[in-house]
Amino acid sequence: MAQEAMIKKAYKRGRVTPNEYAKLMNEQDVIRMTIRKAKRDGVVTPFEQTRIDAKLDRAADRLDRYKTNWER
Repeated sequence: MAQEAMIKKAYKRGRVTPNEYAKLMNEQDVIRMTIRKAKRDGVVTPFEQTRIDAKLDRAADRLDRYKTNWER
């Protein structure tokens, strides 16, 4: 996933702390499981797609917030 690559890149550059990195990667695991669950029956319904998109949006917002805070 592109979002996971962005998280790893931010961690390598020191933009997020190890604790924030762990939280973001756990969130990616949840997203991955949600996608797998939605595709299990071969059809991703609009409701399932909306849930996946919402999770991805929240993860992107959280990454942006972590990258710009001053916690070190």
